[in-house]
Amino acid sequence: MFDDEAHLSGATFLNNVRVFEAKFGTAAVARAVARLPADRLAEYEAVVPVAWVRSSTADLLYAAIAEEAGEDLFAIYPGVVEEAIANILRTLWRSMAPPANDEALVARAAQFYAKGHDRGRLGARLLAPGHAALELHEWPDASELRLLGIASATAAILAHAGRQEITVQRRRTDDGAQFEVRWRP
Repeated sequence: MFDDEAHLSGATFLNNVRVFEAKFGTAAVARAVARLPADRLAEYEAVVPVAWVRSSTADLLYAAIAEEAGEDLFAIYPGVVEEAIANILRTLWRSMAPPANDEALVARAAQFYAKGHDRGRLGARLLAPGHAALELHEWPDASELRLLGIASATAAILAHAGRQEITVQRRRTDDGAQFEVRWRP
């Protein structure tokens, strides 16, 4: 189904939708869902945590929710992703203590990416204390919202482990994107 498009895991997508509902109300989400074209609505209604949803469908729904809530999607999306990641870390991954060292912590960002996306490959390496580089490969047409989501998820993982003053700068590359991540160790 839609093999030519990138997909998000159903679990990631549904977790984000729950956060949108908590922040902006179920009515705003319901109005946004009602605006979806028939094929996207059918995809939304069929999604389960172990399935995949087209990233373009997720982006379309997230934009409609933001519009229904009277918000700028790019302004609110980092908070949605950060809360969704925090929910995952508090619940599904509760048994996993935050890694003790920064190298393992940075690697976790790549693990989360791999579980949430079926396109591209995210490499992560620690450059120095409080400084890492992430590189997205094999997804040159990733939407700006997807790139913002990767940056926001990385920041949320670091924050959950107690890192402070986190910044993530991103730039598009021919093959995907590069992310420069800094924090106070």
